[in-house]
Amino acid sequence: MKLKSLLLISIVILINACIPDENPVKPLDRGDLLRAEVYMGNLYSEQLYFSLDNNTVVKQNDIKDWDIAFACSQEDYHIILNFGKFMKVAELDDKNFDEIDKSVLSEFEESDWRYDNPDGNKDSTAIGNWFEYQDDNITSKEKVYIIDRGVDEKGKKMGHVKFQVNQFNDGAYTISFADLNELQTHTINIEKDSTFNFRYLTFNQNGVILDLEPQKHQWDIMFSKFTELLYTNEGEGVWYSVTGVYLNRTDVEVAVVDSLPFEDIDFSYASKLDYSSRRNVIGHEWKYYDFDSGSYLVNSKVVFIIKSSSGFYYKLHFTDFYDNSGNRGTPKFEYRKI
Repeated sequence: MKLKSLLLISIVILINACIPDENPVKPLDRGDLLRAEVYMGNLYSEQLYFSLDNNTVVKQNDIKDWDIAFACSQEDYHIILNFGKFMKVAELDDKNFDEIDKSVLSEFEESDWRYDNPDGNKDSTAIGNWFEYQDDNITSKEKVYIIDRGVDEKGKKMGHVKFQVNQFNDGAYTISFADLNELQTHTINIEKDSTFNFRYLTFNQNGVILDLEPQKHQWDIMFSKFTELLYTNEGEGVWYSVTGVYLNRTDVEVAVVDSLPFEDIDFSYASKLDYSSRRNVIGHEWKYYDFDSGSYLVNSKVVFIIKSSSGFYYKLHFTDFYDNSGNRGTPKFEYRKI
């Protein structure tokens, strides 16, 4: 009997020796909570591009640096206005470009002016479809536009230009413009560059092409003033200049969560949400002006889940709109990879 028991124990030991040790899988390190702040200036004069992966401002410029920008993606030919300057456009019917002077401004009603839709829909730009397709070619309709260059950060008016797209050929836009006070026409070619979302142009110095934004896969969100259609208590739509966040619509999407605390949101929850690439999905309403305190307050309970350009998911919420010295225009936020 003792021999049988000894034999049984030996067999159990031998079997256990043949079973490999467990190798527990190390959980993916999601990293620490990251804190950041960006300084836009007390008058919100800066436009700043932020990378979540690198936790840094990749590039920035003053809102006065540019006027219009030209789409660079292969199938996009639209032109956008500088959303930070409250710019607008009026389209002229059957007008000869060379004959137009500043007297044309008296012909416009307020309803004649158009603004870019802040959601970034390329079919809702103020300049609109300046082109048409003819035999698989992009052909200009030769429309003439009056562009109101908006205002600087102090509210000073920047003037008006007349503007026309002459053609698109060999990957380049050819445009003409003239200041309504000077009437000297300038013609410029702007080549597409597919590594960027847009190429930028200022009407200053007879027209200068600028590479202002980072390459399209190097940033996620942009801090800037922009133009938004808001509604009065009576339901009347009024265009306002607001301050907030625009989205890089190249491979970046956002979902908004206001029903779960920041700490409780994990990847399992985030992966089931509906995401949007709308440019103003983060927008400006994460803050509001409190008349009792005379300052801006932040709603930190609103959480933005961001699919970054690198494919990572981040949860982000804002914590303040002032720096430690009480200067406004300094959005502070916390975020974490999930």
